Amino acid sequence: MNSEKFKNIEKPGEYMDKGIYKYTAGEFANQNDAKELQTILRKKGFKDAFVISMQDNKRIPLK
Repeated sequence: MNSEKFKNIEKPGEYMDKGIYKYTAGEFANQNDAKELQTILRKKGFKDAFVISMQDNKRIPLK
């Protein structure tokens, strides 16, 4: 989390999924705002960025 890659990322975070650390950015109440950040992150070089939903620090299905 201290990497230079995350220096200008909005609310960086991490969680473990099936034994693999995954990284997150931002917190949004609606999916459109999350998709805007996804576009920005892809332009910054995070080409595999995608939108997820989290609850109680666990990934849940998008509604």
